[in-house]
Amino acid sequence: MLYSLHIENIAIIDKSDVEFSEGFNVLTGETGAGKSIVIDSINLLLGGKSSRELIGAHGDFAYVSAVFSSLSYGQLALLNELGIQPDEDGNIIISRKISKDGKSLTKINDSAATVSLLKSAAPLLVSIHGQHDGARILNPASHIEYLDEYCKLGDSIEKYREKYDKVKALRARLDALMDAKNKMDDLTATLSYKIAELEGVKLKAGEYEELKKARAAAENSLLVSSSLYQAESILNSAEPSVLENIDVVLDSLKKISEIKSGVLPLIETLEHVGAELGEVSDSVGKMISGLEQNSYTPEYIEERLYAIETATRRYGGEAQAIDALARYKSELEKLENNEAELEKTTAEYRELLLELEHSAAELSKRREQGAVRLSKDICDQLKELDMPHVTFRVDIRRNKTSRGGNKYTGSGYDCVEFMISSNAGLEPRPISRIASGGELSRIMLCLKTTLNGGAADCSTVIYDEVDSGVSGSTAQKIGIKLKKSAVSRQVLCVTHLAQIAALADSHYKVEKSVSGGKTRSVVRLLDRAGRKAEIARIMGGLEITEQLLKTADELINNSKM
Repeated sequence: MLYSLHIENIAIIDKSDVEFSEGFNVLTGETGAGKSIVIDSINLLLGGKSSRELIGAHGDFAYVSAVFSSLSYGQLALLNELGIQPDEDGNIIISRKISKDGKSLTKINDSAATVSLLKSAAPLLVSIHGQHDGARILNPASHIEYLDEYCKLGDSIEKYREKYDKVKALRARLDALMDAKNKMDDLTATLSYKIAELEGVKLKAGEYEELKKARAAAENSLLVSSSLYQAESILNSAEPSVLENIDVVLDSLKKISEIKSGVLPLIETLEHVGAELGEVSDSVGKMISGLEQNSYTPEYIEERLYAIETATRRYGGEAQAIDALARYKSELEKLENNEAELEKTTAEYRELLLELEHSAAELSKRREQGAVRLSKDICDQLKELDMPHVTFRVDIRRNKTSRGGNKYTGSGYDCVEFMISSNAGLEPRPISRIASGGELSRIMLCLKTTLNGGAADCSTVIYDEVDSGVSGSTAQKIGIKLKKSAVSRQVLCVTHLAQIAALADSHYKVEKSVSGGKTRSVVRLLDRAGRKAEIARIMGGLEITEQLLKTADELINNSKM
């Protein structure tokens, strides 16, 4: 059960600590006092959406924590499957802190936890029926969820949905194959043409860049070779060559070397120049020998570059064209194998569809059985709540396709709707069309108490203003029903009705005050005198009279069951 709750700086609650008791706990207070803040705080602890708007004016963060104690063996076992262990006292302590920068810190027994873990643990700890549930029941689409919860179809629904998702995927695959088959001839011709075009060019990765480099190299090669051959020709091939002329000059100078003393330095210079020119000649010769012969002729290079550019222009380049060729071949192969794939997929689809039909039929059978029981349960309970002539019925019909076949959804092929007639002799009609606010409150209460009655692994149930639209003896009977449901579990109820508040085992009041220009709310447990005053306030007007206090005392005395 929810043993204690600590709220700090959430909306107008500055700081408040509440210890709840077993049995029937009631929260009352004037409109706007902060009763909904208590429920919002509990919701926050159970993984509800956090918002900086929740942070009050008394600090930079909002904080809420709770202690859950006296947990059943079933609760502890299921929490253990989530990796949540109680502390040494057997308690589960949950806290959540929200900062103004939007960050949220969540802990379970002082260990960091994720919000998704909180959401998984929440149904094992608390079941909350809020005011929004009244609007939810007006939507017929939600009725199948209530029925499935009553019939405990959770595991069966999950297994069915696995098959349903597979059938949807196969159906999409089958439609694609059928579409491909219808377009096969045109596609085959188009793909074959594109493949032939690209294969005719015989594209190779990197060839285009290689040819561009070869073209640049060929243009440079002509200049290099002509220059080298010209140099080699002048040095060696001319008549006479430079080297031969140097030898002739040397012979002439040597003849006069003994006569003319100044000639010797000239002879030495010419011999040195001749030797260096010989080395130059040898080097030029080696360069000529080392000239690379281009494997591509200029004509081939230009023709090949033109062919590649023409073929790849529409694809964005050589690499893209090569990828396109591989893709076209794969698509063509798929088209050629389409018939076999179509037959295989059709067989798989029919087999799985048959399995889906069996699963949907089993769900429908269990729903029909549960619908009879649920109709009787709700009808009996509503008669106890001042609706003596009510007829409540759970209608189940099959969703149909335009061709008359079963139309499958993620929940099967059933369409569920709650029907009601409040008056004798009138045929039940959809609840969304005729139920009044008070009737909806009673129907939701009956549904919730029925569903929660089967939730053995949830020890705390919270009802947030389930008394909307009712008064008098009906309110008294609703209170008795809530108190009876609190025999087997802890019940918390936010109410505006004295008849319900008087039945509480523990009565808490949410009070608002203004101090120092700031509004604050606190939650406090009322003693006997406080209960009398609060119940009198609920019943009365501006002034609490002795008669109202006496009536409140009588209500409390008469509430003992």
